[in-house]
Amino acid sequence: MFNFSGLLNRKFNKINGKVKFSGIRIIPKNLPDKNFSALISTSYGLLSASEIDAAKKIIRKIVGKNRKIKVLTRVFPYIPLTGKPSEVRMGRGKGSRIRKWVCFIKPGKILFEIRNISYKNALIALMTASQKLSIDTRVIGALKLKSGKYDY
Repeated sequence: MFNFSGLLNRKFNKINGKVKFSGIRIIPKNLPDKNFSALISTSYGLLSASEIDAAKKIIRKIVGKNRKIKVLTRVFPYIPLTGKPSEVRMGRGKGSRIRKWVCFIKPGKILFEIRNISYKNALIALMTASQKLSIDTRVIGALKLKSGKYDY
């Protein structure tokens, strides 16, 4: 799970779930190396800590416990969403109970990276992980062409 100890001292910076999305991220055209695959978002949305954790677990399960294979998580849920308990009357503030921790996602944001693994195995792991997420995603990576060059 995530460690939220440094984030709990934010006094008034809570949101209620109504978020205005704008802007996009530019998808990189040149990837770092030939053994690189990534899961990139293609839509706006909120990712909760439990969704990120479930996707990370499923990637690790499929990839295996090889130490040479690096699985990087590029998103962190840093925003608390508050909510009132059930059966509470209207009014009297927005509620102090934190429902869940989320992060905002824009199109083009890299969510997960896998290095030092073949594209075929990375594609299986990342497509399975994308089913655990609530936003639209796609997989990018290096494919070796017949000419010996790499296409990104």
